[in-house]
Amino acid sequence: MFWETANSFPGYPITNRGFGGASLPEVIHYYDDVIKKHNPSMMVIYCDIDVENGKSPEFSVNAFKELINRVEQDFL
Repeated sequence: MFWETANSFPGYPITNRGFGGASLPEVIHYYDDVIKKHNPSMMVIYCDIDVENGKSPEFSVNAFKELINRVEQDFL
């Protein structure tokens, strides 16, 4: 949310779809709105809130795998 993505990735067209405090399950829930409709050619995903809120690393890995599976189904 507060990441100045354009400054971090100069030379790339940026569509910042981050929303503060979002967990990976929330990103998956809003996937159609925050990812799919933008038809990205490249993505950077950063989410540490799940572990920060006490979820296990396995929980985060599994949620990330679920998100990547959706991306692969839609864009590969």
